[in-house]
Amino acid sequence: MPTGLVDGPDARVRAERRTRRLYVVWQNIEADGRHVLLFLASGVRHAAADEAAISRLAPGDELSIVPEPDNEVNADALLLNSGTGERVGWIPDYLLDMVHEYRNRGPVSVYVERANGPDVPAHVRLLCRLEAHPQGS
Repeated sequence: MPTGLVDGPDARVRAERRTRRLYVVWQNIEADGRHVLLFLASGVRHAAADEAAISRLAPGDELSIVPEPDNEVNADALLLNSGTGERVGWIPDYLLDMVHEYRNRGPVSVYVERANGPDVPAHVRLLCRLEAHPQGS
């Protein structure tokens, strides 16, 4: 399969095949006991009926967490809705066990850390900050 290599001092590599994405999650435990983590919302292009829904979000906006036990892909899914009730994405599957545990142990909130415009690929449109206050930690 061609890789689209270009010769010269400004050579760049362009892959013609799709590769797996690498996701990085930042997590910290604050002095007050809060567990804070940053993550990219999943399924953004499938959730938002209105393409501009994410563009209307601002840093600090709280997103509601809505359990979706009837979700056909994952019965443990947690949908993220804007303050106006618009669907904007999901908590990624790889974080669900941790987030469900946090929710069982205390209050959990999700906030917009950064909302990128439609010119950015869907999988990096919405950076979220989750704050959990687990009891007994």
